[in-house]
Formats: sequence, C-alpha cells, structure tokens
Amino acid sequence: MPKKGSLIEPIILQHAILLFGDGGYDGVSTRDLARAAKTTESSIYRLYKSKERLYEVAIKDVGKRAQGSMGQVLLSIARGGPGGPRKQIADTVRGWHTSLLRADARVLQQVLKQVHPYDRKYRDLAYGPISEIVAIVSGQLQSLLKAKDGPGLSTEMLIWAIFELKIMQVSGQPSKDESAKVNSLIENWLDLVLPKK
Repeated sequence: MPKKGSLIEPIILQHAILLFGDGGYDGVSTRDLARAAKTTESSIYRLYKSKERLYEVAIKDVGKRAQGSMGQVLLSIARGGPGGPRKQIADTVRGWHTSLLRADARVLQQVLKQVHPYDRKYRDLAYGPISEIVAIVSGQLQSLLKAKDGPGLSTEMLIWAIFELKIMQVSGQPSKDESAKVNSLIENWLDLVLPKK
C-alpha cells in the first residue's frame, strides 16, 4: 500500500504548476497551495521542505515534460508519411505548440519575466524548452537553405509569437480560432523564410 505522501505529492505539484503559472512565486502562498491541493501546509513542507523547493520542482517538471513531448513530436514526424520539408517544419512547430500545455507555458513565462530573485536562478531551466524548439527548427531550415547564417532570429521570433499565443489560450485546449491563428502564423512565416521555387 502506497504511503499517503506519495499519493498527495503529484496533486500538490499539479496545483503548484497551475498556481505559480497564474501568480508567479510571490503571488502564491503555501496556504493557497494547500487549499488548492486539499491538503495541509505541513504536508507541503514535509514533502518539499520549502515553497522555493516546490517552485524549483515545478519548473523542472515542466521542462522535463516539454522535452519529452518534443521528443514524441519529432518521432511522430520521422515516422510520418509523405510531405516535403515545408510540411515537416510546419508539423514540428505545430506539434510543439500542441504538446506544450497552457499551464506549463504560463509557469515558464513567470520565470522568464524574472520578477523574483528565484526566477533568475531558474531562467536557464525555463528557457530550455524554447531554445530547444528554436534550435530544431533553425536546423531544419538551415539544411534547406544551405546557408552559413542560420535563420535563428527569424525562427526565434516565430517561436516566441507561438509561445505567447499558448499563454493567452483561453482554456486547456485551443479553440478552432486559436488553432487557425497558429496555423496562419506558421504558414505566413514559412512564406517569408523559404525561397519560392
């Protein structure tokens, strides 16, 4: 029989990600976390030792999940059927947007805003999922364009725009309108960066 702490630990973490994403480190108290997870503050301290440690675990969990999702996206594209490089790039960006959870994006955003000193400490960790997709898409484009100067800045601008759309997403799943905006952004960007044949 599992210990009671092992049952509540993922629930606390899930609620911490939601609350830290909405309010940042300073906007969330351990009392708020305990109330949301339907547990006690002493359980939070027993399992995580401090609010800062819970914040760190939440950021690491988001990064790990984002990295795993990106691996699945790339695997799916590699197994995918016909389609040229343009489709492959679009599918990579779209897959990243789809696999990135809204709550996770909001936690990353809070850290990247660097409002609290703790955020500076975790900035590289939070930037990891974004820099990874930028590197992947830039690599795909660079091999297509065979250019010495990669399309890094252009790619980074696209990824940040899509990241912002994810943060502003109204619910857990994108609406048809939100999905259409993402698709339009990707297609317009591809029209700009890929030479016409």
